This record gives sequence, structure tokens and C-alpha cells, in this order.
Amino acid sequence: VDISFEIIQCMSCIYTIIFNIYVYRILKEIGVKKSIITCLLFVALSPAIIIMSGSINNDILSIMLSTMAIYYTLIWYKEDSFKALTKIGLLLP
Repeated sequence: VDISFEIIQCMSCIYTIIFNIYVYRILKEIGVKKSIITCLLFVALSPAIIIMSGSINNDILSIMLSTMAIYYTLIWYKEDSFKALTKIGLLLP
């Protein structure tokens, strides 16, 4: 029984990793160059994200999907492609 809780927590941890990857992509897309690592560490090491990465709920999943939708919105604004627009529609929680 204890191992099943650990496996469920792994999903939240994976969502947090994907969230951090997309935060990095957003920072690159908007042109943050000098302080990109500082900004990423500020977001990744915030107490709320750390607590949500180990908790068993869907909060971090919702935040991850919203962050991915923001990234693809930036891509859509830049390229004006239907592919990015479809991804935005699929990712909105």
C-alpha cells in the first residue's frame, strides 16, 4: 500500500519537471538571456511548487497544462500556425 502512494507522487514530480522545462522555454521565447537561470531557479525552487510536486492532487497538473498553453500561445503569436492553435485548445484545463 505504501508503494502505491510513492508511485502516485512520482506523477506529480514528473508534472513538475515538465512544468520547469516549459518555464525555461517561455523564458527563452520572450528573450531573457542574462538572468534565465536565476529566473528559472526562482520559479523552480518556490515553496509552493516544491510542496505541490510531492502532494497527491491535480494542482501541479493544472499549472503544467496552463504553462504549456502559455508557451504555445507565444508560439502561435509568433508563427500564426494552426498546429500551435490546436495545441492551445487541447492543453487548456
